[in-house]
Amino acid sequence: MKLQSMRRTVVLVAAALWLGVSISPVEAATIWQPGATSMWYEATLPQAEAQEFTATTTLGEKEPVVVALWAEEELGPVRLTVDFPTEVEIRLVGFERRTIEGDALGIPFWLWPRQEENSFVGHENKATAGANVAWWLTIPAREKPGTLAGTVRIHLPDGQTISRPLLVEVLPIRLPRADIAFGLYFNEHLVPEYARTDEWQLAIYRDMADHGHTTVTFYDYGDWSQLPPVNSRMWHNLPLAKQAGLIHSDIPCMALLSSIAKIATDDETVAWLNAQCQENGWPELLGYGPDEPNAPEEAWKALPVLEKIHGHGMRIVTAINHLGVGYVGQLIDVWVLSMKYLGPGVLKWADHWDKEVWTYGIDHRASNARWNRQYAGLFTWGWGLKGNCPWAYTTDKRYALYPDGSGSSGISNGFVLPTPDGIVTSVGWEGRREGIKDYRAFQMLEKLLEQAQGPEAVQARQFLADTSTRVQDTDFWHGHEDTDYYWDRPDTHDIYTDSQLDVASVRAKALTFIHKLQ
Repeated sequence: MKLQSMRRTVVLVAAALWLGVSISPVEAATIWQPGATSMWYEATLPQAEAQEFTATTTLGEKEPVVVALWAEEELGPVRLTVDFPTEVEIRLVGFERRTIEGDALGIPFWLWPRQEENSFVGHENKATAGANVAWWLTIPAREKPGTLAGTVRIHLPDGQTISRPLLVEVLPIRLPRADIAFGLYFNEHLVPEYARTDEWQLAIYRDMADHGHTTVTFYDYGDWSQLPPVNSRMWHNLPLAKQAGLIHSDIPCMALLSSIAKIATDDETVAWLNAQCQENGWPELLGYGPDEPNAPEEAWKALPVLEKIHGHGMRIVTAINHLGVGYVGQLIDVWVLSMKYLGPGVLKWADHWDKEVWTYGIDHRASNARWNRQYAGLFTWGWGLKGNCPWAYTTDKRYALYPDGSGSSGISNGFVLPTPDGIVTSVGWEGRREGIKDYRAFQMLEKLLEQAQGPEAVQARQFLADTSTRVQDTDFWHGHEDTDYYWDRPDTHDIYTDSQLDVASVRAKALTFIHKLQ
């Protein structure tokens, strides 16, 4: 929504109050459905009232539905209930106050889970004048195709209820698991002390797997002078990650080992480690080299380490940009390239040197569902990348809530917020799950087209080719307006402004082709 429209809304509401215009509670409320990964804010005016709430999903997948109430005047506490064949998770959309070019915006951010009937971790469902109150519904996965019907009800303070049908279509399509590395940097030492248990670790890994991820980073400070290693968190956590369904034998994991120089150069240790991974069905472990050797002095410092550890049976990975690739790229097997610097030139060098390319970023916020969906899905698929691993699942112990009421839920580029009651997720984290589903739809369509013939197959191939070209022709980063926070550049922007790259319609088209070809 344009900032001018927000100002217009405030003026209209103020005028109505000044003139003494009385609006009945139902007339004062507009019920609407923002797209779960569309760009909307606390003050976004509804384009149209929702006569029903709808969603389309595939077999075995959770699906988001956003329900919003726009209030023309102060309504006070409101309550939402859902009648549906299966239990629907209801969370309250929290808005974070942000100043963009001098204008205050309420940007969707954390999704506060329900504690009691009308309590969401201390946040109220309060409808205030000139603003939205919104709920994020998660429709549970279904194993049978068909249409499910239910009812959404919003209960107003005066006893009136606004009801709308909820219709969810489950397509007869089962998307495959992603065949590349979708993960996050995650250092368990950055979560609060109360979350450093096996129960928490397993819950975190399950949350990652539930959001479509296929890999995770292991930070390890153990003693590798003997085998098995002593006090190795990686060695402890590998079985938990497998139990959670997060890791797979065909998708590598990054291992950030404090003893990388010793481990990677010890042929006996590498051979033992590789044998253990194969025997237990664990993934290949990529040894993490010096991080971000991008400036000349950093690359020069990293050079002797990389020369020492390269070529001993353990593939080496690190985060790097296009300049670092030029300095030391030949000594690194997997380039985790900054999202800002991906392009045809660096990919040609990767192909020339037979390197695998992943992507990462730190210049993002979990308050933009659309941007995170685009980055995980269209961007990753369109550039043909083998991994997408931004920083970070959690970033700092300060960004968590504590039993004594301390902590912060404020500015952070982490995707989740640890609390004593469990993980609180963000709209960006949910958007990332949708992006991985987009990738999986393209992956499935490509697989079907390996054998498919006929006019539908011709159209589908052209659709994929056109979409890939549009993705690569779009400047993912540069040219966007800066916000008042250095890593927030994408917070109020779509990546792909081309209407033919609208994420929801692109996935819908891919699913239509899949349905016809399978």
